[in-house]
Amino acid sequence: MNIPPQEMFLYKGKWTLKIETILVDTIIRLKEETGWVLKEFPSYFMLTAGKEIESMTAVLFTVEEVAVRVEMLLLRYPTFKKLVTQDGVHWDLPTKCVIAAECVWKKICKKNAFA
Repeated sequence: MNIPPQEMFLYKGKWTLKIETILVDTIIRLKEETGWVLKEFPSYFMLTAGKEIESMTAVLFTVEEVAVRVEMLLLRYPTFKKLVTQDGVHWDLPTKCVIAAECVWKKICKKNAFA
């Protein structure tokens, strides 16, 4: 089984690992600064994240583009959490990649194609 790199599935168009990292870091920072606990974020979180991305990468996103990406991340997160708790799987923080042997990926993909 030849599994393509995770980037192939996660980053299309203007989105890159670097930009997504800025987005996630900004949302986490805003949550901590404001004490935000609700699942849905206010639009100023998206606006602030967009401005932060622009200032660090010169790539422009609309508030809607940022909001859609955040929604997608929220959908992926439960799968990620479940995935990294399985035997033979770990999250490599420096590369921001889920690491597992090919035989482990085969088992995982049979159970959950979204993984």
